[in-house]
Amino acid sequence: RDLLATAGHTTEAALNVWEALARNGRAKEEEHDIDESVRLLKSAGEILSLVMRPESDASEARRWRASSLLALLYHARGFGLRARGQTRPAIEAYRRAAALWRQVDVPICLAWTLNNLGFVEVEEGNGATGLALIKEALDIRRELGARALTGVSYATLSLALVYIGEYEQAKENAERALRLCRAVEYRLGEGLALRNLAEALRRSVARGDPPEERMATLREARDYAARAYRLFEGMG
Repeated sequence: RDLLATAGHTTEAALNVWEALARNGRAKEEEHDIDESVRLLKSAGEILSLVMRPESDASEARRWRASSLLALLYHARGFGLRARGQTRPAIEAYRRAAALWRQVDVPICLAWTLNNLGFVEVEEGNGATGLALIKEALDIRRELGARALTGVSYATLSLALVYIGEYEQAKENAERALRLCRAVEYRLGEGLALRNLAEALRRSVARGDPPEERMATLREARDYAARAYRLFEGMG
């Protein structure tokens, strides 16, 4: 506590937000992590709101940092809400995060939020809106030269396309994701791409297809899924 007091309360807020993000990753497994994440984000928000008050004497640099942390806070809130199946509140949180990232001009983080926001929009049934947001994130990451994250964007796009029934486009984008992630040896991205390839192929099978063709497609899907499983298993 003494160290945090010396560093400033915004440092405590930052630690709370990052811990909440970590706990959100376990939210489906541990109810305690959900409750603690909510508490941490609430505490961080209270600290940051004091810095952002118009009558605050905080410097411009400190206000910029507080705005950046607020953007991360809303991103973390959106992530946690979506993990708990609360898609509409998640969309609102992600939108607030995106607006703040634009305000503080941190494009790499803006792309992170837009990628997630777009996918939740697709889950909510807003296909055109969601795809546009995912593609905006993809363009930002590509322009910044972030190859691994560009691969992740292609993976997100592919799964979104699976959800709206565009299986051939989904397969093409999953293959792009796989090539990029392999090139930079990003195993998580490889696993996501393989999983998406499996899902695109599995869902593309139609009742009217010849039996031999259906079986071949399902075998290929099974092989991609098995490769994804082995990658994820090897990551622990």
